[in-house]
Amino acid sequence: MDMEMPLGKTDKQQIVNVADTTLDFPGLGRQRTVILETNEQKRVGIYTTAPCPGEVPLAEAQGMSTVCLLDAMRYKQRIENRFKVEVNEMESDALPTHKTYPATLLESYDLDHAHKQLDNAQRRLDKYKTLEQQQQQLHEEGPLDRHQFNLLDKRSCRLRHKAEREMQTFSQEMARVTYDQNGQPLLATSTEVLDLRKLTLLNLFKLHALVALKILARRLGLPAAGPERLRRSFLAFGHRVEFDHDRHIATVYACPFPRTQTQQAYERLCSELHDVPIHLTRNGVSYRVRFSW
Repeated sequence: MDMEMPLGKTDKQQIVNVADTTLDFPGLGRQRTVILETNEQKRVGIYTTAPCPGEVPLAEAQGMSTVCLLDAMRYKQRIENRFKVEVNEMESDALPTHKTYPATLLESYDLDHAHKQLDNAQRRLDKYKTLEQQQQQLHEEGPLDRHQFNLLDKRSCRLRHKAEREMQTFSQEMARVTYDQNGQPLLATSTEVLDLRKLTLLNLFKLHALVALKILARRLGLPAAGPERLRRSFLAFGHRVEFDHDRHIATVYACPFPRTQTQQAYERLCSELHDVPIHLTRNGVSYRVRFSW
C-alpha cells in the first residue's frame, strides 16, 4: 500500500504496509487492531471495536473494512485540523461541543467569470464531440488502428465528461444566485458547521470579562461571586448567534432562565451592553455584537 498519513504531530509519513489483525489486550481479550508500518520502520496500531464486514450481516452498518477505517481516521484528522484553525481564528483556548448544525453561507459570486467559464466549457465540449467523430472516421477508413483509436477515444471521452461536469456545476451555481439590496450577486451554500455558539458567548465575555462579570454579579446580588460561578450559572443558557451579513451585526440570543432573578439580571446586562462597542470577527469579517432579550 502506497499512501501518506500524518502520524501524531509529525510530518506526513509514507505507509508501506497495513495489517488488519487481532491482538490480546489485558482485560479485554483479543480485539481487532490495524497496524500501520512506515518507510522508517515505525509501527502504529489503531484499536477499534468495529467488526469486519464478513463478521456481521450485510444490512449491519457497523461493519468497517480496513480501507473504510483508514478513511474514517483521515476524516477525523481533517475535522481536528479544521477545529484548530477555528480556535485560532477565534483566539480562544476553550473547547466546543462535538455537535454540528446546518448553516447557509452567503458569498459574493462573480457572474461574469461564471458566464465565461460556462462558455469555455461549452466550446470545449463541442470540440471534443467533433474530435470523437473525426477519430471514428479515421478508424473506419484505416489510418488509425484499434489500439491508437482506443487511446485517443478514452482521452477525448475523459475531457468531454470533464467539460460536461463543469457546465453542470456552473449552471447549478448560477441558478442558486441571489442578490442583496445593493444588487450584488450572492451564492448560497448549505453546509454543516461546528457548533461554536456557546464558545462565541464565552469569548465575548472573555474579551470584556471584568466589566461584564462585575455588572452581572451586582445585578444578581452576588458582588463577591467569582467568574467561574457566574459562568456556570449564566453561560450554560446560551442559545444561538445570528449574523446579519448585510449590516455586519451579530445578535446573541439566550434561552429563558429558570430563575426570575437571573432572567432580570440578564435583561439588565443586555440593556447596559447594548451601546458597548463589542466586535466579533468571523471568516475575516468584523461584526458588531448586539444582545437580544
